[in-house]
Amino acid sequence: LHAKHKAADRLGIFNASELPTNIEIDQALREHQSLFRTQDDYELLIRLRTDALRSMEFFKEFHPRLVGPVLEGTADRFSAVCLHVFTDNLEQLCHFLNEHRVPFDQTQRKLQLRRGVHAEVPVLRFMAGQTPMDMTVFPLEGRRQAPLSAIDGRPVTRATPSAVEALLTETPERLAG
Repeated sequence: LHAKHKAADRLGIFNASELPTNIEIDQALREHQSLFRTQDDYELLIRLRTDALRSMEFFKEFHPRLVGPVLEGTADRFSAVCLHVFTDNLEQLCHFLNEHRVPFDQTQRKLQLRRGVHAEVPVLRFMAGQTPMDMTVFPLEGRRQAPLSAIDGRPVTRATPSAVEALLTETPERLAG
């Protein structure tokens, strides 16, 4: 929303009804990428998905799921690998990171869990080699119901490690999701 308002100000648009919807922006991004994606872009996507799979294996006791641009195939060089992890004990996850000498920052993210139900959830950010990681932490019961997407209001798509492995076997034409 902030980015839309910033762009509207630069373009001199003051009527909010003239702003594109999140769905329209997502469609335009996908169309642009389908026209201009290079071999380097495909290689980056493969690297990010490989890094995601390695991280999912590392965090296997926290039932990780890949979400966001790396899963959807819209990731670029500025994208983080986004994981949803599940634990009823955030301190245990933080201890796990500290035990493995992974420096991290903790913040919060507001998500829509269901229509009209929002919650602040913890987010841990860190680097895995050269790859930025963004882990949203849910209680164990959160595995059953994904939060709603800010793009289309449907449950966010989550991928298991085996689904990410399957993505890595796809041809470049199908990599983009």
